[in-house]
Amino acid sequence: MRDWYDAGTWITAAATFVGVWGFCTLTYGFLGFALGWMPAAVLAVIFGMFWPLVVLLLMVAAAVILFSILKK
Repeated sequence: MRDWYDAGTWITAAATFVGVWGFCTLTYGFLGFALGWMPAAVLAVIFGMFWPLVVLLLMVAAAVILFSILKK
């Protein structure tokens, strides 16, 4: 069970790191590319520790969006 949890931690942390660093790069240009790894690393650690909650919130958000699209 611990290996499964660790795999989820690494996957969530890696996806968060790449996403936040990409956002910093697109928003602040070269400065975001050069310094964006710092907030990306902090958020990756936080999201990696709480990855089941992150996945649950993403599933709820996807269900709400899907329900609102199908209701129209």
